[in-house]
Amino acid sequence: MVAEHNNKILGESTFSAITAASQLGDTTVLVAGKGCGAVAESVSKLKGVSKVLVAEDSAFEHPMPETFAPFVSSVAADYSHIIFGSSSFGKNVCPRAAVLLDCQPIPEVTEIKNENTFVRPMYAGNAMAMVESTCSKKFMTVRTTSFPPSGEGGSATIEQYSSVKVEGPTSAHLGYELSGGSGPSLTSATNVVSGGRGMANGDNFKMLYDMAEKLPDCAVGASEPQWMLVMLEMNYKLAKQEKLLLLNYM
Repeated sequence: MVAEHNNKILGESTFSAITAASQLGDTTVLVAGKGCGAVAESVSKLKGVSKVLVAEDSAFEHPMPETFAPFVSSVAADYSHIIFGSSSFGKNVCPRAAVLLDCQPIPEVTEIKNENTFVRPMYAGNAMAMVESTCSKKFMTVRTTSFPPSGEGGSATIEQYSSVKVEGPTSAHLGYELSGGSGPSLTSATNVVSGGRGMANGDNFKMLYDMAEKLPDCAVGASEPQWMLVMLEMNYKLAKQEKLLLLNYM
């Protein structure tokens, strides 16, 4: 399982990915970064983790998929399943790493039937497909809402990965542009208030923000046509996957 983090704290999708990975047996978590010892310590305390593999390199301070994916594929040689949370990080790295080993990635897994068979949405979430993979390595991303975090209670060993080799095309991290907002993200919220065409323009979304503040664990979203109309930021886009992403949708 490949951990997402900022060298200080874990990304929320990592906790769900560990839950999913633990259903398949002993779980090794790869923590790659720069000065990420505290992250490795926190991972070792999570239930379901058998071992933490730490790869320290300045190139991984802000992992770029062009260089991080080749490293993941090289580490994957010793493992049968390589699992990511279904976040922008996982969606960037997973398919790149999979293709380097001539494997088909399995996106947005919502259920694990056995080591070869998985359930994932298709047709914009209007149907669920049971997929059987014959690839030698199973690369997948998992839906955070389908695999609740197991919490702490583990005592995994921490091992340093000594042969870090950075390959791939040259790319550089320039900076972050993070949207504001104090509420939960769309992928983790248990309640979501969504605006559609009736909102007419982005200014009217203030009514939804006011409503969301009165509801527990509530995020604000927008349907795809409305997102296109008012050019809201990408993290408000729900498209047609509300029923799969969210527990309560209003």
